Parts: sequence; C-alpha cells; structure tokens
Amino acid sequence: MKGKKPYRLEDYLSDETPVGKEQDLPPEQREMAERLRTLMQSVEDEKLASRDKEQLWERLEQSTLAAAPGAVAPDEERPARRLGWLRMAAAVALLLTSVGLGYYFLARPGSDDAMRLAAARAPTSSSTQLHLSDNRTIELDREESTIAYDGARIRLDAGTVDQVLGSEEVVYNTLVVPYGKRATLTLHDGTKVWLNSGSRLVYPAVFGGKKREVYLEGEGYFAVQHQAQQPFFVHTKSTQIEVLGTEFDVSAYDDDAQAYAVLARGSVAFTANKTALFGKIEKKITPGTKAVYDPAVGEVRLSQVPVEEYTSWKDGYLILRSAPLADILKKLARYYKLDIRLQEAALGQETFSGRLDLQDDFTSVIDIICATTSLSYHQNERRFLLEKSIPQQE
Repeated sequence: MKGKKPYRLEDYLSDETPVGKEQDLPPEQREMAERLRTLMQSVEDEKLASRDKEQLWERLEQSTLAAAPGAVAPDEERPARRLGWLRMAAAVALLLTSVGLGYYFLARPGSDDAMRLAAARAPTSSSTQLHLSDNRTIELDREESTIAYDGARIRLDAGTVDQVLGSEEVVYNTLVVPYGKRATLTLHDGTKVWLNSGSRLVYPAVFGGKKREVYLEGEGYFAVQHQAQQPFFVHTKSTQIEVLGTEFDVSAYDDDAQAYAVLARGSVAFTANKTALFGKIEKKITPGTKAVYDPAVGEVRLSQVPVEEYTSWKDGYLILRSAPLADILKKLARYYKLDIRLQEAALGQETFSGRLDLQDDFTSVIDIICATTSLSYHQNERRFLLEKSIPQQE
C-alpha cells in the first residue's frame, strides 16, 4: 500500500482552506508559507488605484500557475476574479521581481502618480530639466542649477515659474540632473537637497498628509527640516530612509551594485527592501555611520566612516583616503560627463588619497592622480584611457 502523498508548498498554495496546515509542510517550507500569509495581508490592506488593481489582477491570473505548479486555474466566472489568497500571494511574490508593481509593495510613496513618475525613465538631455505636473518642462543650462519653492512660485536661476496648485491635490514634479551637471533644490517645507550628476528626484510640489516622501535615483545630500508630526522618507529602488530632521547622503545609482547612506547628523532608520516576500532589513544609524545594502547577498553592512569623504562633492571637491581608483574614476566620469576607461581592470584596485578640486578641469584632476600613482593616460576628445606608466629609460 502506498503511503500518503507528502503535503508540499504547492499543495498549500492551492489549498482553499490552508489555515492551520503550515505544520504539515516540510520544515524548510514553513517560513515561506508564513511570508506568503504576511504578504497577502499587506496586499489586502492596500488601496490600489483602479488601473494598478486591474493590471495586478490580470498579471496574477496569468502567473498563478507558474507560481504554484499544480494549482487549479481560477474560475473565470468568479465575481471580481478573486483568487484563493495563498495562490494569489504566490503570484504576487513572483511579480515582485518581474513587473513594475514590485516597488509599490516595497516603498510605495503616497500616490500612484508618484509611483508612475518614479518608475518612468526621464528623457535624456544635456541640460538639467524640471518636469512639472502640468507637463511643462523647464531647461536649466547652468552646471550648478538652483531651484527653490516659495508657495506656488518656483524660483530658478533665470527667474520664476508659477505652478497652479489645488487646495487638496498633491502634485509631483521631477528634477533630472544629467551627467556633468549638479543642482540644489529647496523643497516647499524648507528641506534642502543637493543632487549629484546623473540623478533624478520625484517630489511633491507641496507636502500633504502625515508623511513627506520623495523618490531618488542617483545621489543626493539631504538637509531635512525638522517636523515631528510629519516624518521625511527618501525612497530608492532598493532602500528607504526615514527621518524627522537631519542631514545625510544617499547614493542609489542604477548602475551601481550597492546602495548606501551616510549620516552626518541626527539619526535615521535605514531600510533595505529585500523583497516583500522575504521581508525587510531595518537598521538605526547614528552620525558617522555608513549603511551599505547589497541586493545580491541581501545584507546591510554598517561601518564608521569619515563623513566628509561622502559629502564633500556637494561643496565642489572630493576628499579621498585610500579610495580604489575604479570608484574614483566612476565618480569623475559622472561629474565631468566623460568616458574614462582602464586598460586593465586590475588597475582599478590601486588606491589614491588626497583632495581633488572639482572646479578644476578634468585634465588637471587626472594629472594629480597620475602623479601619485603608477598611471598615465591617453586622451581622444572626451575619452580617456588610463594605463600603467612605462618607466623612462635613462
């Protein structure tokens, strides 16, 4: 006589009455089941915009069977196309890493409009661009642009712009800073943000509700105005920083393997969004602490660092102490909008210490680096190739 078929996670996912059956699962699958239950509860508690809800249900139906092999397809006649909650949780878990709604469950600013703007790729331009909620785009040609909010008026380098704001509606603007440019933005609440080259910030023209929330891609230094009743959140693709009033640097470039935050003063809660399925990692960090999140390994590392090494860029220079050459050149390539390459990848492991003045032209900066390392370079217009120096023969 054959033994009873083992109860597996795929059975649990397709079970219409799964409550209490977690203990029937193999030990290695029980935690997964609990994560799915928590995820489903968070989905049920959310109020999705109608278009996002429709997209979610359609994709859920398409991916349920892939997420839970052996599960029965949902009844097409079922009102509102409601799936079994665990079956749907499995599909949501899959979607978190395969569709654009993943960020909604991880960081989700207070509006689907903010979500849409945060997920969209802004058009590339050689100028800094301010995209307003009424579809106007303002070009800012200076290398260092300044934008400040004064009620419904936006003060710019070259004058002012009026933005019509509703009494209750929260509208979002987007500031895009290309490589080779920088910008300083003073938000409506008085918070000041320095944006580094190759960065984008989505933010409300006026903060409303119980939270102040912005979305960052790239690098920004934040000096947040203290408001005890309205905490400030910086969302990135993989992290979230929560503060009441403090100063800190956040770096979250899409082409960097890691995201980090360095606290200058005050205290912040640094949260890494592993996935909604596997939970989040939250760390409280204090001044002088660097929190680094590596999505590849799902870990947050804390270390004490000299803060000025991570914040001096906003003042026009870099302070470096035994910094890997590969990291330095990546920063300089963004700052000056150049193509900088190493002839051999191993050269990137060499280190450099010193101060680099970013107000100087790039050739002056690279000359300083080469003078204190074993490197030389060849230039072809805006392309630089660094190689090992050949000793001069006497």
